[in-house]
Parts: sequence; structure tokens; C-alpha cells
Amino acid sequence: MADQDEKRARKKARTDKLYFGYTNESNPFGDNQLRDQFVWHKNEDGQPTQSKKDRRKQQEEVVEQIEKVKERRKEREAERAEFERLKLEQERLEQQDEAAEFFEKEKRFHEQQVYKRTLVRVSDQRLHSVDVIARNIVVLETLREKEGEITGVHSQKSEFIKRFSTRDIERKNVDQILSSIETPRQDGLAEIVEGLATFVNAERTPQWKQYWQDAMTTTSSLLATERDGLEPTRGIHACVCADVVKQLEGKDPVELESMRQEMMTTEQGVDMEFDEAVYRLITLRQAKLRLLSTHTEVIQSLEEIVAAMPQQDADSSSSSSSSSSETPTGPSEEEKKLYAEVASKPLEEGEDRMGQQNEVVVPGSGNINTASSSAAVAERGDGAEGARKHPPGWGYKYRSRKPQYLNKVKSGYDWNKYNRAHYDRDNPPPKTVQGYKFNVFYPDLIDNSVTPKYALEAADTPDFCIIRFSAGPPYEDIAFKIVNKEWEIGRRAGFRSTFQRGILQLHFNFKRSRYRR
Repeated sequence: MADQDEKRARKKARTDKLYFGYTNESNPFGDNQLRDQFVWHKNEDGQPTQSKKDRRKQQEEVVEQIEKVKERRKEREAERAEFERLKLEQERLEQQDEAAEFFEKEKRFHEQQVYKRTLVRVSDQRLHSVDVIARNIVVLETLREKEGEITGVHSQKSEFIKRFSTRDIERKNVDQILSSIETPRQDGLAEIVEGLATFVNAERTPQWKQYWQDAMTTTSSLLATERDGLEPTRGIHACVCADVVKQLEGKDPVELESMRQEMMTTEQGVDMEFDEAVYRLITLRQAKLRLLSTHTEVIQSLEEIVAAMPQQDADSSSSSSSSSSETPTGPSEEEKKLYAEVASKPLEEGEDRMGQQNEVVVPGSGNINTASSSAAVAERGDGAEGARKHPPGWGYKYRSRKPQYLNKVKSGYDWNKYNRAHYDRDNPPPKTVQGYKFNVFYPDLIDNSVTPKYALEAADTPDFCIIRFSAGPPYEDIAFKIVNKEWEIGRRAGFRSTFQRGILQLHFNFKRSRYRR
């Protein structure tokens, strides 16, 4: 009985293998005759009868071919999965490279901003404590750059650099600058240490990086003495302290480096505090000597570059000073940039640039007294000669002047009932002013919290009025004569009154008149 069951089970397994485990009741094809033998009776005509054993053998060959196909399919799927994995890995590596390049560019950008901010503060004469130390190096690297070349973190050409002279070179060394810091002294030293740390992290040139590190070492030592009372000579007995300091001051940089290397290679003695104090004094002395040497080299390089710079002709300077004793009233760099940005936009249909003939002389400005401005110029020196002696800085940027403007007038045909009855396209009516676009530039306002304003004033005739713009120092009021009509103040009608990025924009169109009999 057991043999029959085993034989029956083997037969069932062999049959299930032929049909891949599917039965008539359970198969994904919905075929209730899946295991029944299909016989093509018309094909059997004239064909030899195939035995059951031959049919079973044929079925096994078909199953074997199907298994091979399934194996090849699995291999292809495995290859496809491996290809996808390698593709994703390659994309991930490329993204990492792009991210690393992006972070490197971002880091480089922030490094550049450290020096650019310093040069801007130096140009505008609003120096921080650390800017006095960094002034000569930042200017030197900027002067060394070729025109239009951006190679280092110091790239920032300005009017101050173009007019730089030997009078603008900082002659004090780091020790003298630190000694001249007034109260609160500790806050000033702490600010310098923080600023020097930024320079150390941003600098890539080995020479300047060593300079910032030495300046930071000197300032940190002085700050520790002022704030915490930690003298550099702590750990040395008072009876020998003066002798040790005197001996170190008589050494040159080579001898100091030899002593430092010797202390690093030899075993420490019994008095470890004494050894640490001597090592600290050697490091501080080396830093001061390197600072003095670099300071002298920088001054010599600046003097050579300034001497080779083209100087303005003395005759032209004297003639310009005699012809005009007031500060030049030309636009600043920021005003030029904003003007170019707005002027680059194309004119719309019916628009045209407003000429200077529409500008009206303002009776009184009330912003900055011209006499006081002229007196300030006289203190600095008249004309181009004074400008060469004292390069344009904060006072030059905030001099009293009229603002730049780029105004547009919109004109066109008013096709009301009367004009439609008396004119046509071939014989159009006279053009009328339909609106204005005022763009007045105030990038250098001293008080940015005050928004520029405009007001309408009466003109000499009722058909016109005067629109007056006022913003405050350093800009004088400016006014224009426009057509006196009622404005469309709806946003959809084109009205706009904003002050953003130093540009006061006032755009408006006139209401159309209704013709009535």
C-alpha cells in the first residue's frame, strides 16, 4: 500500500512538473481542461500514431526549453538590476562631485566677500578696528591685479583705488595700532581677534595667512593680559624674568626658530611652567618680528606701485580747480548702475523719453545747505587737486546733488465720439499726453527709513501743474512740469507708486474725457 502511494506521489510530482504546478481547478488562465491532452485530429491524418511515452518525452523537452527561457530571463533581470545599480551609483558620485564643487564655489564666494567688504569700508572711510591692520594688504592685492582680471579674493576696483596715493598708506605697524586703541580697550581687542580669525579662514596665500596668524597671536596675547591678567611671562620667576626677555629680544628670527625647534625636540625639564613660558615668549617674539618685516615689505611695494601709477596732469588739475571750487555733482556708481538697468528696458507703444526741458528749477530745496557743502569742500581742498589729495570717500558719496532720473511720457490718440466723427486712421486727431512714468534714483540716502515723497504744486497756467520729488539728504528736490489732468489710480489702469532698491517709481495714466454734446 505504501509503495502504491509513493508511486502515485512520484507520478503526481512528474505531472505537476510538466504543468508547472497548475491544475484544472487552479491556474491563472481560467482553463478547466488545462491537463487534458489536446489532440489535433485533422493533423493526424496520414501521420503515424504517437505513443503515450513519446508524447510524454516531447512534453518534457518543451518543459526543459521553457525552463531554459526562464533562466535566461532571470539572468537578464539580474543584469538589468546590476546595470541600474551601477547607474544609480554613478549618478550619486556625479551629484557628490557637483555638490562638492558647489560648496567649494560657495566657500570661495564668502572668502571673497571678506576682503571686498573690507575694501568697501576703507573706500567709504568707515573703518573697523581690524580694517586698519588689513588696509595695506587689501589695497596692495587690489592694485596688483590687472584691469578686468578677477584672480583672487581682493578683486574690487573702486574710485578710491584709482586715486590711491602714498598719503593713504597706513604707516603704523600692528603693535602701534593695538597700542592706539582707546576705551573700551578690551572690546576693541576682542573685535580685532574676531576679525583676524575671519581673515585667517578666508586667506589662501601662504604669506598673508602667516601675517594674519601672527597678528592674531599678538592681539590674543594682549587681550589675555588686558582682560584676564595673564602675562606672557607667567611661569618665570621675577628675579630672572627681565634677563630672559632681554636675551630673547637680542635674538634674530633664525636663532629664535633654532631655539624653538630645540625645545620641541628635547625632553621637558623639571620646571614645566618655565619651559612653557619661554616657548610662549619665543612664539610671540617670532610673530612680532615677522609682522614688522612684512609691514615694511608691504609699504615698499605700495610705494613702488603708486609711483608707477599714472598721475593726473598738474595743469589740468589747476585749471579745473580754478574753474570750479565746488564738489562735482555727477552721478555715483550706484546711480549709474540703476540708470543703466532701467534704461535697458525697451519703450512701450506710444512712450517717449522725457527731455530736460520739462524739469523745473526748484526755488528752495531744504535738504543740504550749499554753503556748508562748499565749506566742507574747501576744507578738503578745491577742485581736482583736493580730490587727489583726499580720495572720494564718505563725504564724496554723500555730497549734495540732484538725483538721476529716467522719465517717460506716454502719448497717443484719444478716439472719443467727437474724434471718431471728425477724424479717421488716415487723418488722425492730434496726439495728447495720456500718462507719465517717473523713475527717480535715490541709492545713497543717508536715512533709509524715510521714503521719498512727491507732491503736486500749481504752475503758471491751469493747464499744467508741477510735480515735486523730495527724499532728504544728500539729494536735492527735483520738479517737473506736467499736464494737469485727473489720474487713474487703479492698479489695473497702470498706476504704480513704489520705492524699492533705491528707485522711486511713479507710473500713472490720465482719465479719458467723455465727449458730450
